[in-house]
Amino acid sequence: MKKLAAVLCGACLAGAVSAQTLYPANGATEAAYDAQLVLTFDAEPELVSGSFVTIYDANGAVIDKIAFTDDEQVFADGTKVAVGSQLVRKEGKAVYIQPHYGKIAPSATYSVEVPAAAIKAEGFGGVAKGAWSFSTKAAPATVSDGATLTVNNSMDAANNAQFHSIQAALDFVKDSEGTYTIVLAPATYYELLHYNGKANIILQGRKGNKRGDDTVITYINCNDMNNGQATRVVFLFTRPTRAKCTFLPKRWQAETHKQKPCSSTKAKVTRSMCTTAHSRACRTPCKSAANAGSTTAT
Repeated sequence: MKKLAAVLCGACLAGAVSAQTLYPANGATEAAYDAQLVLTFDAEPELVSGSFVTIYDANGAVIDKIAFTDDEQVFADGTKVAVGSQLVRKEGKAVYIQPHYGKIAPSATYSVEVPAAAIKAEGFGGVAKGAWSFSTKAAPATVSDGATLTVNNSMDAANNAQFHSIQAALDFVKDSEGTYTIVLAPATYYELLHYNGKANIILQGRKGNKRGDDTVITYINCNDMNNGQATRVVFLFTRPTRAKCTFLPKRWQAETHKQKPCSSTKAKVTRSMCTTAHSRACRTPCKSAANAGSTTAT
């Protein structure tokens, strides 16, 4: 991440600007194309409902407009899911911005605009068009049956995983056949997942951690937000794909062939990765999540 100075607001003094860091850094040349954008402030900011973040390509054309409220996420197969205010969210002093899937491409240059009125924070004068720009790295090399893909959403410069997001890894093999293992670094992944490709997918947490409690996928979705079997879940694996949960207690392991999702107000899937499945093993934690906000198992 890189320190902000007067790039945020020409009229603001560097010491008065409360936003201190940008991710990716302004001017970054090897940014992850599937990472969330992050502004970190000195103090906890306030998001203003009805605001937007705009992303431009190298020619200055708008390629994405992300709403603070009442937005939707669109998957590669065209499925649209209402996500409310989750594409721009606040966690402590940080504001996380999730571009719509597929809008940020590999090997391209972008700039981000955040209006001054969108975020209330002392000294924040907004991010003007052109003041926050970066170039993305190339896509990973093509893989074949049996390959392992790595995912790590850390903002650390030493992060050398192929992907920042699980969904990007799933999309990468959506047209492939065979079996692919997606290894997730210990972290909390704030993602809505959807996969209807042909491959067999294994989502795998850290080896040796049988409980999987250091690798978490969390998102808020429910029937009130999306009234439909295919859209009201956090985790959706469809078609003939076989999705396998690994590093779970034996009675929690499940393999799925067809989707039969369960709904939850907030699915915080611990104990490694548990897909939405028609098996009791995965239906039970989703029901638990609907009541408690997180899943547990012993």
